[in-house]
Amino acid sequence: MGANPDQPPTFNGERYFGLGLRFVEPMDDSGTHLLADDRGAELAPDAENLVQASWCAYQSSIDGNDVTVAVFARRDNPRGRTVWFTMTEPFAYIAATLGLDKRPLVLPPDGALTCVYGVAAADGKLTRDQIDNLYRAWSRKENAVQ
Repeated sequence: MGANPDQPPTFNGERYFGLGLRFVEPMDDSGTHLLADDRGAELAPDAENLVQASWCAYQSSIDGNDVTVAVFARRDNPRGRTVWFTMTEPFAYIAATLGLDKRPLVLPPDGALTCVYGVAAADGKLTRDQIDNLYRAWSRKENAVQ
């Protein structure tokens, strides 16, 4: 954020700045990222990725038990669909970002920054359809709360 009180707050940063999830170490070795809208094919398995989608999930195992962790983003968060930063090396990581590395976000003088995310953790490897259903249920609930 800007240090000058006469200037509006400006948010900027690295490509991974946002709501970040670092998983427990046993999940680092064998995981896969999934994205909404069938964007999984765009992810390079051993690289850093930046892709827009409604949700992002990571599937792996802990002590031989499959697990899925999904992060959901509200569609009306600033800038619309979230830019997801994913990586598997040197550790598994997801970050819901606002793309601040490409375009800083300047707040109006009396503005506020509100982002809403949800996190779901499940035993087993959920299908994309199962995660979509969870996302839709979460979205309905979030819209009802407003």
